[in-house]
Amino acid sequence: MIGKSISHYRIVEKLGKGGMGEVYRAEDTTLSRDVAVKVLPDEFTGDPERLARFEREAKVLASLNHPHIASIYGLEQADGKRFLVLELVEGQTLARKILKGPLPVDEALEVCRQIAEGLEAAHEKGIIHRDVKPANIQITAEGKVKILDFGLARASHEQPQEVDQTHSPTITEAMTLPGVMLGTAAYMSPEQAKGKTVDKRADIWAFGCILYEGLTGKAPFAGETVSDLIAKILERDPDWSALPAGTPPRMRALMEKCLRKDPRERLRDIGDARLEFADMLASTGTGLEESAISAKGAAGRLGAPALWIGGAVAAIIGTLLVLAGARVFGPHAPEPRLRRYAIPVSQLKADFQHPARISPDGRLLLFSSGKRVVVRDLGRFEPQEIAGAEGAEACIWSHDSRRIGYFKNGKIWVSDLAGEHTTPVCGIPAGGGINGADWGPDDTIVFARYLEGLYLVLAAGGEPRLFLKPDTTEIDFHHPQFLPDGRHILAVAHRKNGPNAAIVVSYPEGVRRNLGEFDHLNVVRYAPSGHLFFTYEHGVEETRVVPFSASRLEITGPPIVTLAGGLYPSLSLDGTLCYSLGSSRRLRELVWVDRQGRVERGPGLAQLGLDDPAISPDGRTIVVATYEGANSDLWRLDAARGTRSRLVSGPYDKYSPVWTPDGSKIIYLMAQSPASVLMEIAADGSGSPRRWGMGGRQTITRDGRTIFYQDAEGVQQKIYRLDRTEGATPVMVTANPATREINPALSPDGKWLACLSDEPGSFEVFVRRTPEGTQKRQVSLNGGEWPFWSRDGRALYYWEQGALMEVTVGTGPAAEFGAPKKLFAADDVGVELEHEFRPPACSPAADGRFLMVRRVAGDPTSGILLVENWAEDFRK
Repeated sequence: MIGKSISHYRIVEKLGKGGMGEVYRAEDTTLSRDVAVKVLPDEFTGDPERLARFEREAKVLASLNHPHIASIYGLEQADGKRFLVLELVEGQTLARKILKGPLPVDEALEVCRQIAEGLEAAHEKGIIHRDVKPANIQITAEGKVKILDFGLARASHEQPQEVDQTHSPTITEAMTLPGVMLGTAAYMSPEQAKGKTVDKRADIWAFGCILYEGLTGKAPFAGETVSDLIAKILERDPDWSALPAGTPPRMRALMEKCLRKDPRERLRDIGDARLEFADMLASTGTGLEESAISAKGAAGRLGAPALWIGGAVAAIIGTLLVLAGARVFGPHAPEPRLRRYAIPVSQLKADFQHPARISPDGRLLLFSSGKRVVVRDLGRFEPQEIAGAEGAEACIWSHDSRRIGYFKNGKIWVSDLAGEHTTPVCGIPAGGGINGADWGPDDTIVFARYLEGLYLVLAAGGEPRLFLKPDTTEIDFHHPQFLPDGRHILAVAHRKNGPNAAIVVSYPEGVRRNLGEFDHLNVVRYAPSGHLFFTYEHGVEETRVVPFSASRLEITGPPIVTLAGGLYPSLSLDGTLCYSLGSSRRLRELVWVDRQGRVERGPGLAQLGLDDPAISPDGRTIVVATYEGANSDLWRLDAARGTRSRLVSGPYDKYSPVWTPDGSKIIYLMAQSPASVLMEIAADGSGSPRRWGMGGRQTITRDGRTIFYQDAEGVQQKIYRLDRTEGATPVMVTANPATREINPALSPDGKWLACLSDEPGSFEVFVRRTPEGTQKRQVSLNGGEWPFWSRDGRALYYWEQGALMEVTVGTGPAAEFGAPKKLFAADDVGVELEHEFRPPACSPAADGRFLMVRRVAGDPTSGILLVENWAEDFRK
């Protein structure tokens, strides 16, 4: 048949032959894709039983839609032939892979985890495979598993019928019914071997056989003849001594449960096997880590097996926790091998507001956990808190991995790993935080400031020096990193218009070189293997790896791999990669919080990236921003019932909604390049959005005629007023050009404008009369931010050092402001506070409560992935 066509499928080559037909690679000439075509032999076309089985396979496959089960495209007939059109899965079978030798423990576990997921999906549909074996497991080059050949599958509700035993397709070419043996004998369960009716527990037996064979390189039962083999299946146990010495005890226990001869005593559900994996990996005193840690000695690597890229990230988080692996050093060390370990957020208790950093020597992990900063030795279980570093940002490692640096309370600090010796390095000028830092080999620290340039300071202390200013096309720089020579610094230039740029700057000369421009580029990191890691954030985050010459300071080729869901990569000098998993868009929910900090569940379901709630003037409707795809859209929620409808969608992020006082319109921001844009839409979603021009965070007057807003992205850090009339021109409200002002909030009566001003030297909350700007007074005392008013205007609220503060407002003509009073801390109610350019998600209600957004407990959207010797696969 090679070279011929059946219908519009051109046969290219033969792939294999089974009891139910021959399988070919074919070209679908209509859709221009390669497929697998399974053709029923001519001698079977007159056999109603064979045809029925063939059609049943098609229906079985059509009912299954799972990433670990090969898909079916169609059941067709042409030129007198019946054939299935199937997904062509490139790669090699597990049988062929095992011929090369036993699999490492972590790889065997990962392969079997995927098999378990695929079988679980089939069993949930009532489908029993009945021929699970390594030859029916295909593994792609990326490590993705696909279960093949459901030709012997049967729905669990089907009624078997007596047939002739002389036609078993594998052993004696018979149908798989009572009194008939089917499947490859080495993987048949005892009840299958006896010719009894089987259920899903037969698949579980075969699954146990595969796990055993993956670890040992040989099947658990063998014999010279089928009869001898069946006798061993029925009478003997596997040779457990053949398991490798490093096999964790609980993994062996799982195999024993799968290979119990009495199906009543066997593991009852393949989903239990998947859960057993998670339970083993989650243990802190028994199971996988017991044997692995004893085997690894001083190497001390801790983590969990994980896939390299793609959609399996979601499966890793939530099921895989802690697994230790060993590395051998010395003159007889084996060839470096790629290893992957995941540490999910549920085990770390981390919040990931700031990226995790692996130490240069690859032994330690530095990350934020709640408001704490902790260091975790990768050879131990418990993280160690850095005393005095609570709430710190921009945490970095010294070049010798013995100290850390961080930004807190307007200063950069250096500390030992116990937190016993902490010294200030320098103060940071008022206004703006740090957007990444690094510690160079000559004990110089480089840091980027929001809306400014790159600064240098000695770790021993001194005055910071502005090293590189943004040019006229740029806003600021992100995440600087010293290259290994200590003479060049890598960074991202944040552009006002168009794509961001990756740059290299010579040190100390300050001569810059552009490596290229990239849409949505956020982070660029250098890998000692000779690569750059580019992280892009545009709703769906990803990291691309490109080859890079550190000597020529240039990119030398196209991307070689993409990490889907990979965020903020960090690399050690020994070739270990660390990055955050999942999405920066966390699963969040609405909650009501009263003035005493008591929390009550709010309306609506938990949503990805839920943010910016705004309650309508009548209190009946809530507008929120949330992610349903690559960009955030605005949605309307019924405050009583929680039902929702989309208000505005389309390209670009939409956020920061504000109701007009009459409840008829929504003013919101759209993150369109070069900066955010003020938009307006009818509150019921009718009509088209209206564009008012560039602008940042906004508030609106009581009569709805005037918008106060900060300049787009806070570049100039001034506040403007814009009348909502056609052709109106913005007017700057900030009177003193030397003063920076952001975050405007207008009182309900329209008489007072609250904002942040750096007039005292650091940002504090101020209020002043509008529109004349008189009676300006300072309200906060210790660095307040994000002011907002109560619905009746009798209280002004703002955030100060992680706590919500309240200032009462008198009703007289002078509007006396009381002393600030702390209501509750954000941590107490589970609310996450972002940096000063991202407000806490909070909206006041008429009854005095606050509608807030908090992260859903147990949200598995983040974790840490560790990859040892990640570049080895690409070198090969």
